[in-house]
Amino acid sequence: RLMGTEIDVGQDVKDKPPTLISQNNAIELQPTVAGCPLVTDFALGPLPYRLAISAEGSLQTVTPLSAGEAQSAIACLIQSAGFEFEAAMSDGTPVTDDSLLIIVDVIESKLAGPDR
Repeated sequence: RLMGTEIDVGQDVKDKPPTLISQNNAIELQPTVAGCPLVTDFALGPLPYRLAISAEGSLQTVTPLSAGEAQSAIACLIQSAGFEFEAAMSDGTPVTDDSLLIIVDVIESKLAGPDR
């Protein structure tokens, strides 16, 4: 019980969440070309990431929700993938938002060379 204290409740509710406008369901990236570490563990299973999208619709940060070298390498690849977004809207104004969660399945390309 709180006495003599005013509680100010804020909500992080947007009129419209950020929206992916790229049409890529699967992406193939070359880590060495993107400047990212190589992913060597392909038995990771689905990996969750939190994306922060700027008010301009660009991808600001990719945060893995589980720890590990492969998770950080995949975050680097997501950052370099060139995804396009519509920014979140709050009261009709574009705003930065970090509530977008994605799940990534990592598979090894059978055509992969040493730089993939």
